[in-house]
Amino acid sequence: MSSSTRALIVYSSLKGHTKSAANILKEELKKAGYEVVIEEIQCAQVSPKNEQDLMTEDSFKKTVFEVKQPVNDPQQFGIVLFGGPVWWYHLIPSIDAWIAKAKFDKKSTFGTFQQCDSLGFQAAYADLEKLLGASVERTVIFDKDHTKDKGGIRDKLTQFAQVVVAAYKAKH
Repeated sequence: MSSSTRALIVYSSLKGHTKSAANILKEELKKAGYEVVIEEIQCAQVSPKNEQDLMTEDSFKKTVFEVKQPVNDPQQFGIVLFGGPVWWYHLIPSIDAWIAKAKFDKKSTFGTFQQCDSLGFQAAYADLEKLLGASVERTVIFDKDHTKDKGGIRDKLTQFAQVVVAAYKAKH
């Protein structure tokens, strides 16, 4: 299968919300005809047992986030999406570290789905665009969206998948 019909979803999840979002996006992109691969970033510092240690901004900034080498080559995908929680008003550092180890095709369509309580997602978008040197399609999932009976994360992610596919088609 050519890279144009493939999508890579890379995520870092602390409590499982981002993993759920990645799986919904996979379903939606498959419906649109894409072969979808999901890669969870392996980072020991992103775990529930370390969460309390990272609750102060000072300790958070001192932490070195080490990730394993990417399993998938993003250059082999027409669409590359990144998901994770917003930490201290920025992109979760495990995504930064993963991106630093990967190579990208600037022709790919990039996107991000950020999880947050209420603030910080705008800075996370800017962080990702700076790291990639490219614009990204974007959506935010607020914590309260996970508890909605109607219109929760599925509706947001279905719409986001449609936006990403349209952006890819417009680019190619």
